[in-house]
Amino acid sequence: MMVAESQHLLPSVTRYPFKDTETTNFWPQYLAYNISAPSTVRKTILQKRNGRFYMVLWDDVVSYNRDTNTEIKNTPKTVNLSFQTTFRTANIYRPLDGKTPQSVSSNINRITVMVPDYPLIVELVP
Repeated sequence: MMVAESQHLLPSVTRYPFKDTETTNFWPQYLAYNISAPSTVRKTILQKRNGRFYMVLWDDVVSYNRDTNTEIKNTPKTVNLSFQTTFRTANIYRPLDGKTPQSVSSNINRITVMVPDYPLIVELVP
């Protein structure tokens, strides 16, 4: 259920109004970064036409015990990210907790986040 909820809320965080009169030409840029994370942490990188990057991170571990029908409480993993570019803003979202950022950092080229077993979104604003 948490995955379905996260997928439902993801568009609200990454929404970008597109008008029919705008050009449809969009060439994604390369995000130069390094990541230091446990091997179970997964990522997906998205970019909007306004230049913002969205790094979706999650810890790919078992989070539900089918034998006992109970949720497994996994400890979030420490993930260090560094970028070759300094970003004006980095917003951290936890879609399961709402649409507002959990934290905001300014003028960053490195950040440390605690990644749970459900999606966490790092929005990078150039």
